[in-house]
Amino acid sequence: MLALYQAKITLTCVTTGTAMYDLSTKYKDAPRSMVAISSEASVMSVSLSQIEAFIMSHKDPENFLRSRPNVAATLDKSLVGCTILFSCLDNEIQKMSSSAEGHGTLTWKAKARMVWKYETFKELLNNMRGQQLGITLLLQLLQMCVECV
Repeated sequence: MLALYQAKITLTCVTTGTAMYDLSTKYKDAPRSMVAISSEASVMSVSLSQIEAFIMSHKDPENFLRSRPNVAATLDKSLVGCTILFSCLDNEIQKMSSSAEGHGTLTWKAKARMVWKYETFKELLNNMRGQQLGITLLLQLLQMCVECV
């Protein structure tokens, strides 16, 4: 069950990162935070895939997590945090994308909204970096759990 949930979040990272990149290419002089969000989403996707691969590499992944309840709870909280973060990010991307004209460029109204939303994207980027740091530490913790046994 956990692997399926994690795989869904990993896919969301990829699709959201791609959508953000596509949106940033439609906006001349796109804020650097948009490009950085796309990059950060890719890094998060790889990190989550690493965690999934690490857990699934055990003979009994469910037992591995059950024997480490604090780690499992932390992983669950991290995945919930990622889900919420990417939901907020996807919502902002949808708002911006809906303003794009049929020929793939942003209207002047969408460009104005982009400037107005600069702080929102900057905050989302900071949140993504925090989540990524947590995921990286969690992966290191999982690796230490095995080395300590």
